[in-house]
Amino acid sequence: MSLRFRLNLILLACFGVGLLGSAAYYRHETVRLTAEALVYEARLHMQTAMAVREFTIESVKPPLDACGAGGGFVPAAVPAFAARETLAMLYRDYPGYSYREAALNPINPADLATGWERVVIDDFRAGRATGQVVSTEDSPQGRIIHVARAVTVADPACLQCHGDPAQAPAAMRRLYPGRRGFGWKLGETVGAQIVSVPDEVEMRRADAAFGHFLVALAGVFALLFVALNVLLSRIVLSPLSAANLALDRLADTDALTGLHNRRALDRRLEQALALAGGCGQPLAVVAFDLDHFKQVNDRFGHEAGDQVLRAVGAAVRSRLRQQDTLARMGGEEFVALLPQTDGPGAVLVAEGLRRQVLAAVTGELGPVSASFGVAQWDGRECPQALLARADAALYRAKRAGRDRIELDDAAAGGGP
Repeated sequence: MSLRFRLNLILLACFGVGLLGSAAYYRHETVRLTAEALVYEARLHMQTAMAVREFTIESVKPPLDACGAGGGFVPAAVPAFAARETLAMLYRDYPGYSYREAALNPINPADLATGWERVVIDDFRAGRATGQVVSTEDSPQGRIIHVARAVTVADPACLQCHGDPAQAPAAMRRLYPGRRGFGWKLGETVGAQIVSVPDEVEMRRADAAFGHFLVALAGVFALLFVALNVLLSRIVLSPLSAANLALDRLADTDALTGLHNRRALDRRLEQALALAGGCGQPLAVVAFDLDHFKQVNDRFGHEAGDQVLRAVGAAVRSRLRQQDTLARMGGEEFVALLPQTDGPGAVLVAEGLRRQVLAAVTGELGPVSASFGVAQWDGRECPQALLARADAALYRAKRAGRDRIELDDAAAGGGP
């Protein structure tokens, strides 16, 4: 797994956690703020109903009562009726919104409190609830926010219609026959004003906003991911890769000659054997060692010896092909790896290298000769065995008089 891949996994994990965390927080806040907005809207509608009731009491009821003297009854003069009808007109284009004044003992049977409405009114009557009470209800159409406010008899004028039935307007009795709606007392909580607001529309808006937020946040994270990858590549990975390549080159390079070292040769030899075995191609190794090199060091010094090694390495490298590998094994010993070359062909290459070595060093330090050993891979042996056979051939050349080439016997008639 590459460093870039691992870092990208970390970035993606961080962005994923950030996205999930941000989405969860935004969703929570969206739901909370939507609920607050709905409660505020319901309270505003409650204030609207209160304003209609107040206007009816102060500006509508007195003149209508004056016109309806003598037992007349005008529903529009009733504050509850006026508020209910006004908000009903307002809610005609807003499905799910409602306003009602539920009572435990109403004159109009349609206003009879049921279910949770009775519970709320009982809480008001018992003092367990005060002010405006907010509650929620789940319905098939979605959640509904209810805001309830106690209806308490505070005006003695209310008892004209809801006190003694004998004193109630005859027209009202004819409109609402029966014994319900009477017996109210001053200061008694008889019901509750209830505004109901559905959250369907607001939640759709919240869901849409949440979706836009997720898209925008994902886009921002994607841009950050790309930007961080670019910065990561330019500031960290590219310099690090260049440094690693430089370190690899240093680790694979002989410091004195600039050729490959033993570490690099071992790796390239394994690769070459795998390729030769898979393609059925020949492969040869040429090992050579400078003759009497100790005398050069003893006579002219190690600095002169280093100069000879650099000159020989450069001369031999220039003679080889691009696909060939030349490595300094240590001291004055070198190895050339020759892909797609059999034993006799490697001997011809070695002869050219031998002449190249003789011509590489001139003047007071030269000429310098070298002994060569050649081995062809048999198609089965390991790299160490192949190098050992080339070394054995090299030392036979040394013993045979130096400045010559010996081909390993096992490779002469073999090959993959």
